[in-house]
Amino acid sequence: MKSIRILVSGPFGAGKTTFISTLCSGEVFISTDRAITSPIEKKYKDMTTVAFDIGIMHYNDMKLMFFGTPGQQRLFYFIPILMRQCEYLLFLVDSSSLASVYRARVLYDRFFRDNDFHNFLILANKSDIRKISNKDIAEILIVDVNKVVDCVALSKSSCLHVIGLLLNKIFK
Repeated sequence: MKSIRILVSGPFGAGKTTFISTLCSGEVFISTDRAITSPIEKKYKDMTTVAFDIGIMHYNDMKLMFFGTPGQQRLFYFIPILMRQCEYLLFLVDSSSLASVYRARVLYDRFFRDNDFHNFLILANKSDIRKISNKDIAEILIVDVNKVVDCVALSKSSCLHVIGLLLNKIFK
């Protein structure tokens, strides 16, 4: 059975933990979520990833292993450690928040612009309540618009569709 390691990254609140937990429910999912202590961040959600999330699922004859990065800047030191473990990238942005997309640009430029992830997708998460188009996301992140795909991290079928797209890019 072929094992594939996929890094799931993006800014704070983009939906990384939700994406992995949705895909891996019923198989293996381990989260390092802890209560948020920052009053500003607590306005957006109650819990946040403080190290990394890991999820494992089986897809056809492959074992997919997902490693989710933390989204808070003070925990970014962990991203390069996880990058060395993974071959592919799914980079989530919150398509309902322009500010989040711009935060994504800073993170993408810092860690992923000049890397070895030839097969990657930008996931326009929360596309069910979208405010920013995939074209605008691509322009802000300076990537090919064909790399930006819709996603709803709460929907298993949406997440599986993304996995199918990524694997199609890998194995074509």
